[in-house]
Amino acid sequence: MKFDFRSYIHKSAKYFVVGLITTSIFIGGIYALTEFFGIYYLLSNVIAFTLATVVGFLGQKYFTFKNHGKNYLGQLIHFTAVAILGLGINTGTIYLFEEVFQFGYMLGAVFSSGIVFMIKFPLNNYFTFKPVLVESEDSV
Repeated sequence: MKFDFRSYIHKSAKYFVVGLITTSIFIGGIYALTEFFGIYYLLSNVIAFTLATVVGFLGQKYFTFKNHGKNYLGQLIHFTAVAILGLGINTGTIYLFEEVFQFGYMLGAVFSSGIVFMIKFPLNNYFTFKPVLVESEDSV
């Protein structure tokens, strides 16, 4: 079995597209909930992140990884575990940007989105939606 680099790059580009959509949902959600509805910014963060995670699971499962397997619950648990790791990084970064550095929670949200993307793609690729490896001609 050998690693299919082309497939990995293709999947990472698709993951990025879904990530842009979910990041837009997250950024728009945290802003709207905090600024328009007066919800505390850390609670807004959790709500927006949860909504973006649900949309992300569906987009990544069907669009990025073209995974039509019936193991929804198992994959959702794995995806949620990765998302909770992302939420912890995200919330910590937003808190630091707002409370410690006083750069604002929105700058923290944007900054943390990039960090979380770089962590979540490989974890979801190898943990949640395991890759299909192609056999090399040498091993046949």
